[in-house]
Amino acid sequence: MIATPEKLTLHQMRRFFGKFDFPVKKNDCWPWKGAKIPQGYGAIRIQDEFFLAHRVAYEQWRGSIPTDLILDHLCHNRSCVNPAHLEAVTHQVNILRGTGATARHARKAQCPCGLPYTTRQYRVGKEGRTREVRGCKVCRSKYRREYRIRTGN
Repeated sequence: MIATPEKLTLHQMRRFFGKFDFPVKKNDCWPWKGAKIPQGYGAIRIQDEFFLAHRVAYEQWRGSIPTDLILDHLCHNRSCVNPAHLEAVTHQVNILRGTGATARHARKAQCPCGLPYTTRQYRVGKEGRTREVRGCKVCRSKYRREYRIRTGN
């Protein structure tokens, strides 16, 4: 379902336009009213093949999507097909712009004790064999001290 069709025929464009309402305001979302995949993205069948609606909209109005890039919904509305709300970016950029755990942790500017992650007190280390963690030496020392007091070690 990643591929997109060539330019749509007039009949296909009419069908496509019938699947969403144009907004009253210029920069509003164009929410997809047609079929959706479980992740919330719009889907449309064209010539017995299914395509993601936002990708079809982007390619019809803005041009082809480079093979190494994916589309990011700047409005964070997966059912939106407004090409002005879509931007072709790398997968990493898309993840970091999101609201998931990776993006939230990447946006943190300071540790729990208030020191910025840019100071010398900041460290990056391995937890286990693969998981990379970042932390503050001050916070780590405080945690160890409290642990020793709690456990008597």
